[in-house]
Amino acid sequence: MGYQEDLERLEGVVEKLLHRLDGLVRERDELARTLQARETELEELRRRNAGLAEERAEVHQRVSRLLGAIEEWEQSHGAAAFGGEAASGDAVSGGAEEEPSGEPGVASGADPQPQLDFHLDDEA
Repeated sequence: MGYQEDLERLEGVVEKLLHRLDGLVRERDELARTLQARETELEELRRRNAGLAEERAEVHQRVSRLLGAIEEWEQSHGAAAFGGEAASGDAVSGGAEEEPSGEPGVASGADPQPQLDFHLDDEA
């Protein structure tokens, strides 16, 4: 009698352990699939990041070249372009005080010099 009950109890414990083992195997397999998906995603993000870094470096070089060209033009043409005065911030205003238009160096009714405004927006 005691022997039979012990065997039944042992069978119940073994069945529970096997059922729990099945659940753990399924969970492990799901976690392995999730890990693989995350690793694939991480690799794609690394490639994208590298591409964006290259693009950023190229844009930086191009903007630097443009700024260098502008500075070179200002140095070589600034005096002639601004009425023979030095190519500085005073060249536009001629060193004059604020004009009636409210803008330094701009007479009433005259259009002020256009201001260059560069914006580099990051794309996601």
